[in-house]
Amino acid sequence: MINGMLLFHRGLVVLFLSAWTMMAGLAAASTVPSQFGTLGPLPGDGFAVDSEGKLDGFGALQINIPIAYTPLTGYVVASGSAGGVTEDKSNFKNGTAVVGGSVGGWPRLWMSAMVIKNDNAVANGQLSVFSETLSRPAVAVGLQGLFRNSEVKKWGYITATKGFALRNNKNIYATVGIRGERKNARGIGGLSYPLSQSFNFATEWDGYQFNNGIAWRPGGQRGNVTLFGTYNSQTGLQAGASIYHNFAK
Repeated sequence: MINGMLLFHRGLVVLFLSAWTMMAGLAAASTVPSQFGTLGPLPGDGFAVDSEGKLDGFGALQINIPIAYTPLTGYVVASGSAGGVTEDKSNFKNGTAVVGGSVGGWPRLWMSAMVIKNDNAVANGQLSVFSETLSRPAVAVGLQGLFRNSEVKKWGYITATKGFALRNNKNIYATVGIRGERKNARGIGGLSYPLSQSFNFATEWDGYQFNNGIAWRPGGQRGNVTLFGTYNSQTGLQAGASIYHNFAK
């Protein structure tokens, strides 16, 4: 039974990697919208979340795609980041500030407010659909770019996240999903791995570009501050930080 489950999990990872490679190959070159040049405003963007919804350094962490682990009620996260733009990726001309938190028991709802360069402000939300089990990933749906203006895209999305246990008792996390605006749908996907109690590695395809980054928690696994640096070929380097507090304690 255990061997069969391991083969099933490995098959899912292979399927994920194949789909991710295909998405990158089929993607047409396009200008990256402002909100995809820096840290995202959704669960897991710049802070690690485990399958129970706790902010935990051994959980899943991404950069600009949403993970399906919606944080537990009581968590509030604030983050800020700065990075380049497609036209001039050598300078940090694009920035994002985000404040978000969760409400409700089950399904949990995450809401956040995001301010992008030039004072473009939008709201975002994610709702849990399924929790993760041994044979099923967590699934969530959401909307990014509510109350948008002309410079910010509005995206509906569905995302699924699954942790796969490794021999060192740590999980590698795979996330796949689809973002869409009317008939314009883009596949998204990412992998993240806790290198240690203080460091996480993340790589992803956000529908426009590959992002790769390292996150560092000075306080270790339960530290409430995360610092990160990332890079992609279209917008260059970015840096930022997030801080959280659990008001339910």
